[in-house]
Amino acid sequence: QRLDGQSKDGILQERFFDEFRQRYVCTTTISMTDSVAIKGGKSIRKVDLHEVLEATDLPKKDDSAGLTRVKAKADKDGKEGFVTISGNQGTIYLEQFSAYTACEKRVEVALQEMAESIAATNKYIEQKAEELRSVKGGPLADTKAELLRLRPRVQKVHFTQNTLKKKVLDAQRKYNECLEAEKKRRQDVIDRRAAKTIIDNATEQVTKLQEQIERVVPIAEALVKSKGADTDHPTKAMEGVQRDLQGIMEGLSQAFAGIQKQLEPLTTAIKGPFAEARSTLIKLRVRLGTFEGKCQKQVITLLNARRQLESDAHSAVCATLIKYVQTLNEQPEVLFKRLSQGGADIPVSEIRSFIEKIPDLKLTPNQLDIGLGRYSAGISKMVWSAMMQEYVKCVKDIAMTNVFEVKDSKTLRKVRVGEVVHILEKFGVDGSTGLNRVKCRAILDGTEGYATLKGNQGTSFLEKCTKPFYCCDREVLLHEGFQSRSPVVRTLQQGEVLEILQGPQREEANDSLRLHGVAMRDRADGWVTQRDASGRVLLEPKTVFVCRAAVSITSIGDIGSGKALRKLDIGEIVEMVQDGSTEDAPRNITRAKIRARRDGIEGFVTMAGNQGPTYIEESQRHYECRVSTPLESKLASGSKSVRTLEAGELFEAIGEPKAEMKEGASRLKGRSLRDGSEGWLSLSRRIAYWLPQYKCEVSTVLTDGLEAASAKTLRALDVGERLDALDVPAEDKASGAMRVRVRADKDGLSGFATISGANGAPCLAPIQV
Repeated sequence: QRLDGQSKDGILQERFFDEFRQRYVCTTTISMTDSVAIKGGKSIRKVDLHEVLEATDLPKKDDSAGLTRVKAKADKDGKEGFVTISGNQGTIYLEQFSAYTACEKRVEVALQEMAESIAATNKYIEQKAEELRSVKGGPLADTKAELLRLRPRVQKVHFTQNTLKKKVLDAQRKYNECLEAEKKRRQDVIDRRAAKTIIDNATEQVTKLQEQIERVVPIAEALVKSKGADTDHPTKAMEGVQRDLQGIMEGLSQAFAGIQKQLEPLTTAIKGPFAEARSTLIKLRVRLGTFEGKCQKQVITLLNARRQLESDAHSAVCATLIKYVQTLNEQPEVLFKRLSQGGADIPVSEIRSFIEKIPDLKLTPNQLDIGLGRYSAGISKMVWSAMMQEYVKCVKDIAMTNVFEVKDSKTLRKVRVGEVVHILEKFGVDGSTGLNRVKCRAILDGTEGYATLKGNQGTSFLEKCTKPFYCCDREVLLHEGFQSRSPVVRTLQQGEVLEILQGPQREEANDSLRLHGVAMRDRADGWVTQRDASGRVLLEPKTVFVCRAAVSITSIGDIGSGKALRKLDIGEIVEMVQDGSTEDAPRNITRAKIRARRDGIEGFVTMAGNQGPTYIEESQRHYECRVSTPLESKLASGSKSVRTLEAGELFEAIGEPKAEMKEGASRLKGRSLRDGSEGWLSLSRRIAYWLPQYKCEVSTVLTDGLEAASAKTLRALDVGERLDALDVPAEDKASGAMRVRVRADKDGLSGFATISGANGAPCLAPIQV
């Protein structure tokens, strides 16, 4: 249509062919060469400014020079060769040719030539007029007059040229405005199409996700409401819906990332189709956020419902086991050994078979599946111990009585908030009061009696809690009796877990002895504990001798014949090698064989001279450190540490020992889950209240065996992931790392994970309460 509109007789052949020609116009003078490579090429001629060339081939790259060149033929003379389109520094040599641009250039050149011609004519007239200024008559006077008459004509031509130039500029401006308007119109069409595509794609993606949410969320809500009662396998159904929701959330994340990526180039759009697209994308992003919140909420609700279902089923299984085992004439520890056949774990098939044989069993197969689902790897001694015992924590003070019936009872003592109580037997509801009562034993002091779980108005007094354990962070002494001074059963190792049997209870206040003095090794000044509160002696008096005046050590007892080894310095410590001293009668001196503590040199020294001076004197102020103990800055133990006195170091006391009264240690009775040994230990920073649960602090792996080097990796554990301990921590002998068998809360997978490496860096942190 464009070509046809240019001619009344239809499309001209020349116009038609022009549409397929690639033509250039020279904007900067450049050479034409006979080859594409400039180096080694022969120059044909210079291409002049505004000269038009027609490309005879596609542009090519001169690899050696890094320039793009084109083979072209000059319209002016038909010469053909290679010409550079643009230089490395940004210089443009050839521009795309257009008829309008060519016409524009011709008009500009013509106007420039006219301006130059007018200027030259004016100059010529002025010059000649100046030359003929003095002429008064004759032919030259006529010439002068004619030149003066030409001035107005030249000015008129100049005016006409200026007017034409203004018209040309005005025409150029209008043309450029029309061109810009057309470009803008075409760009607007392109932008609207692009914006529509962006909006349509994003809307379609969000709509599909919304349809999935509207399909899955009602199913999840129904499962939560019914607790899976309408399905054959409730937990599997919940897990399936949870996977669907997780898949939708992944789709939401991808859609969100896609919208965010599309928004990045649109941030500067303030009007037009892209501004509209930006506004729509922001609204869609908000919708995605709403969908994500809805899905997250439903996933959490579903997860909690599944956990509650598992907890209820597990509680039902444990309650059935406890009730049945109480009817047997067999202790839980003995039953564990029988069911595990002397092994470390009871296989889940064995415990299920045992439960299914219980008379009048009220548990459904589903309850057994769900309740025992967490024990696919087997039931360890620690887990069995927790299953066979039920514990509650006091949340509101309640009386413990001597009999079940409240009206006939006598209060033994108050159970205080925070106390943990072991339920011995569930008696049921007191008929006279309607209160739910249990027989229990207070862990604090071992008092047995009856307590109320919940009041008539719904007030909870005792709430279910995890069985209390303590875990050793470092080595801890286990004593036979309550008193700290009682004999030691054994030393508990780092990572060892104890079940609490009684306590904590505080000992009576006791005292320790503190000494002020200096360490002989480096003269460090401070206070040390000479005898601790348990009566253990940390520093004992040491018989040593001190040099009071400089004296020589000789090789033999005879001072006249002996060779001097070295001199003793004033204040230097020596020890007697032989008991007693000898008298050198002729010289009237006392000699003794000694060993210098500083360098171990042995020899003979003079103890006292014949004129009365004493060289070596026995000290009553020195102590020897028996075990490593801190040297502290103040009398109060636990003050800022100066350094640690090592075993065998000498300490010189300044003044007499001082007594320090201290509050009695908080003691508790426990049983080690490693070997069953029982005893009392002191609460300190060395042990911490422990739940059989961990949180992953540093990404590590779950393996199928205790020895990490030979075990197979099951999967990686994510930071923040929760894990249930299935057994007590144990040491990987090969690596020295503490490892524990756990079950991942996320997917129920069981295996071994590293608690801390050989360097002590923690991977799993116990969840503290």
